[in-house]
Amino acid sequence: MTNPLSRVAAVALFTILSAGSNTSAQKKADAVIVHGKVYTLDSQQPWAEALAIRGDRIVAVGSDAEIAKLQSRHTHVIDAKGRLAGFREKAEGSLEPGKVADLIILSQNLFEVDPNSINKTKVLPTIVGGRVVFEAQ
Repeated sequence: MTNPLSRVAAVALFTILSAGSNTSAQKKADAVIVHGKVYTLDSQQPWAEALAIRGDRIVAVGSDAEIAKLQSRHTHVIDAKGRLAGFREKAEGSLEPGKVADLIILSQNLFEVDPNSINKTKVLPTIVGGRVVFEAQ
């Protein structure tokens, strides 16, 4: 007859080991985008080349090598081939005929005026989705 205590210890050890493997599997990304150009809005690291997605959230942004650590054999890998993360270059990203534009035109160049006169700047037209949605009177 086996010792009940050793049986409990074996079940506990199995549970701990299983939980450990599930935890590491849960930390892996569902999908990654690599070889891209990702603008992060982080002044310490404004650009990255890859990102990891778990569920409906971006969980990491970094280099291809950093993001590769979050991959498993089940991770869907998307090669951005140097494109921007939004993959909207054919519709956005430059001002030219046939592309969508979201922009404002200001009455003065904020990079060239005296900082004390920035508050006098007027918004002239505002264009969203390629359509004028506001125009100064």
